[in-house]
Amino acid sequence: LFLAAVLLFCTSAELFSYGGNTALAPLLRSLDGYALYGLIAALGSAGMMISLPAVGALSGKFGNKRIMLFGTALMLVARIMIQFTSNVFLACERPYDFSVWASVEYRLKTFFAEKTGLIYNCPYELCEPASTFTDGFLPFTEKGGFGRGMEDSAIMNGLALSMFVDKYDREWAAKIAQGLINLETVHGVKGFVARGICLEDGRSVCTLSSRDQVTHFVHGLLRYYESGLANAAMKGKIRVALAEVADRMLANVTEANDWNALMADGQKDPRGILKMWNVQAHEAARLPAVYAAAWKTTGEAKYRDAYLQYADAALEQSAAVTSLSDQQRQWTMPGYAFVQMNASLETIALCDPTRQGRCWDVMKDVARLAADRFIAEKGSDGPWLSAAGDLAYAVMMVSRLEELDATLGASRARSFSELFEDCSLGLNGQPPLYAPGLRPDRIVSLLGAWYRNPKRH
Repeated sequence: LFLAAVLLFCTSAELFSYGGNTALAPLLRSLDGYALYGLIAALGSAGMMISLPAVGALSGKFGNKRIMLFGTALMLVARIMIQFTSNVFLACERPYDFSVWASVEYRLKTFFAEKTGLIYNCPYELCEPASTFTDGFLPFTEKGGFGRGMEDSAIMNGLALSMFVDKYDREWAAKIAQGLINLETVHGVKGFVARGICLEDGRSVCTLSSRDQVTHFVHGLLRYYESGLANAAMKGKIRVALAEVADRMLANVTEANDWNALMADGQKDPRGILKMWNVQAHEAARLPAVYAAAWKTTGEAKYRDAYLQYADAALEQSAAVTSLSDQQRQWTMPGYAFVQMNASLETIALCDPTRQGRCWDVMKDVARLAADRFIAEKGSDGPWLSAAGDLAYAVMMVSRLEELDATLGASRARSFSELFEDCSLGLNGQPPLYAPGLRPDRIVSLLGAWYRNPKRH
């Protein structure tokens, strides 16, 4: 009893930290008991609470010195065994398809709402209530106007759709794609890509969107359209949606409007996040990507002409991102800017074979810059997982893991690959990807990056 109490006390925290972070969540999922995660994970603490008084009581019988000696020896042996087991598990189980990545995907799906077809960034009950909207719209003010929980549904759905295309998951790709279509249709403002939809009433939206929302909306739908997964009815919806978005750009993105696509109420957005042209280098390809996607899916000459008007200048400006200093990129390009830049360039590459090579050259440069940031920020105190997925996705758009040496260079590729595969377990005190408190915007791009490599699924 004494030895058991000491062993339990010395190892329960270590065992449950390891077991809970690598095996418990997927095991519960396979048993359809994921809701019990919080209860079962607490057993480690319960074990310590039981063993502490047990060890204290037994020390009076056997003596403190013996307790300390036996306890130290047992803890040393147990930790060595746990570490050995951990190393064997990691070596055998990578790429964690069951133990980690399946759990991450499951967690992402728990934030998906069938009612709207969208992924939300918080539990349903915390999302923006319908009572804050007026006549179906939430105006932007300096104090808010993004919609709690629905502020980035277009981005998350676009990333998730691209992920399910790579995974060739027909069922979930169709669900996510319909959510994107809803973002352009439920509010009645043709061509306006809403950030999200009020979950309570299923129709209200915020008047302010952004070029980032539009970028992932277009990229995700185009990849789905070209994947062979979409049926004829869905492809028809996508053609209409992309054409209406492009028409809105043709009407609004003019010099008179300072190249702004305008909010849902027809006003120029005060933050400038809907400005589509005369923007920074990493944003230059966003507008021609919209026109390219509409041209690819409809074949209409007006979209081709609009695309060609901006294409070469956009690629030239995009290439200039490599001439910026590290400090300039640090100031102007957060992690998500890298994946959005490559998403818009990939959209163009999918639509225009004559410029595909130029797109890929710039994308590879962006991938190298993203890998450098990915590696450098691993040691920072910032929210690592917030940027890690976006940076990793920017890299994986260009290269499979086994081809990284050619894309990034051997040394950079080795560091990136090791960190990428370790992200799932949490770094620098950050929670693992399937931790209960981790929001979907922290995991969707990293999960998408993982599934970009065909050997992963």
